[in-house]
Amino acid sequence: MEEKEAIIINKKHPVVKTTLYVAAFSLVLSLIMELIFVIVGKWNLGVVYSNCLSWGVSVLNFFLMALTVTKATENPESSSVKLKLSQAGRLAMIAAVLAIGFIFDCFNKIALVIPIFFPRISFLFSGTFGIFKDETPTAHDADPDSAAKPEPIPETEDDSDTETEVIQDERE
Repeated sequence: MEEKEAIIINKKHPVVKTTLYVAAFSLVLSLIMELIFVIVGKWNLGVVYSNCLSWGVSVLNFFLMALTVTKATENPESSSVKLKLSQAGRLAMIAAVLAIGFIFDCFNKIALVIPIFFPRISFLFSGTFGIFKDETPTAHDADPDSAAKPEPIPETEDDSDTETEVIQDERE
């Protein structure tokens, strides 16, 4: 029987960090949507119920997707099947939530559909704000004295003579 490896998730785990960002940004967009409903005069509790349900399922969808992709990168042999199964399951989850929202009258249909797209919008803005930068430490980061000692550029005999002549010609 195959043993499953557990992924330890804490606040610094990339999946958690990105999910928290997506959740916060989506919450801001949800509040803006609520405000638009108030301004237009169509706000009611159905808008709140729909917004909360869709916000929760969209953030959960993002978290499950990020977790699956992280696991797939650790074990690439079976990743294709896992990714397809995850996508099908997450799509079924979203479809079930939308079906429930459309069946029951206590939900606002427009406010139910719009928050599903908020995680996608949050990623469009993440590049603009520089939220997700590569945080992988490099050798340059590990050695604080490396900034004072730049690495020498390897020279070849043919190139170094030509470059020296060109620089000397420009200075004259």
